[in-house]
Amino acid sequence: MLSQRGNHKRTSRPSSSVVVAGHAGDNRMARSEGTSGVAPARQANTAGLSAFDWRRAAEIRVIGALLFLSLLLLGLLMIGSRALTGDAMVYDWAIVLALRNPLNITDPLGPDWFESITVDLGYLGSVTVVGAIALAVMGYFLLVRRRDLAILVFAAVSGTAIVTTLLKLAVARPGINLAMMRFETSTFSFPSGHAALSAAIYLTLAALIARAQSQQLVKYYVLGLACALTLIIGASRVFNTVHFPTDVLAGWSVGAAWTLVCLFAISARSAWR
Repeated sequence: MLSQRGNHKRTSRPSSSVVVAGHAGDNRMARSEGTSGVAPARQANTAGLSAFDWRRAAEIRVIGALLFLSLLLLGLLMIGSRALTGDAMVYDWAIVLALRNPLNITDPLGPDWFESITVDLGYLGSVTVVGAIALAVMGYFLLVRRRDLAILVFAAVSGTAIVTTLLKLAVARPGINLAMMRFETSTFSFPSGHAALSAAIYLTLAALIARAQSQQLVKYYVLGLACALTLIIGASRVFNTVHFPTDVLAGWSVGAAWTLVCLFAISARSAWR
């Protein structure tokens, strides 16, 4: 019996040493985490965009495709028109006139209710609406302490507005003949501010929403909605003879390009933190 007890004691000691070693290992891990200066929860919260490669994202592919198509059509319309006719705006006028009543060019094709819908849709790209949406979203991000995303939204919208204004002043293209217009514009027409701002705000918001989704189908659904809304807003400006088609294509190009710049910039900034 004594020998058995002795054996039992001798065999139980190694197991206790293992347990102690395990606790010591845990303590060492806890100390290493404490000395790292960042707790696991903190790491999860601050990883954000730094752990995300925008270059491989669905957001970049969709916005990049919209930018490419806009630039391609813009080049075909302007360069092709000048090469074939000597005037870069011949195709612009052909498209605008095709959307008007041939008996009365002040009236667009289609019923009055359709024109009313297109007018309402066009307002979704106005400075007032886009500015209100941007301020609301920025306020939300500030409340949840995501100042980086608030800066992203501000940079996307304000940067697009600045670039659009500079291009308007540089190109100085006059608007469509006022005899055909239902709505007077106080600025130059190239590029379209509504098209540019709508691309900037809606594509940026869609990119952020898609970033938070794990399913590819949901990502492309959100991005598709943003692209569709952007295209509809720009098309409404052409339908209501507020802008030429090339004005809208240039606006889409500016908005999409600046959105990509902002997304890459915030990704690079987060990676260097």
